[in-house]
Amino acid sequence: MSITIDVAFRYNKKYDVVEMFYYDEYRGVEGSLISFCMEEGHGKACYEHYLQDTKPIDTKSQHQMDKYRAIVKYYVDDDTKLRVLKRLKRGVCSYA
Repeated sequence: MSITIDVAFRYNKKYDVVEMFYYDEYRGVEGSLISFCMEEGHGKACYEHYLQDTKPIDTKSQHQMDKYRAIVKYYVDDDTKLRVLKRLKRGVCSYA
């Protein structure tokens, strides 16, 4: 079974990480915002962190794009695809 996950990539300057955000209804609480980065793995995030502590990635930054590509490579396989959005719809599960 194939799945496509709606995600948004953001850069966290304070920790120098690119984070991938998506809503997951399967991690305990329906509509949980999840953050993933290669350095820390998965974790529950708050919407304020998504908006205030991170910024859209700079596609001209080789450093940020390398981190972005590492996440995509980690996640995407024959059964999992990512649909990259500029902004997530608050509280809406990223896949169904």
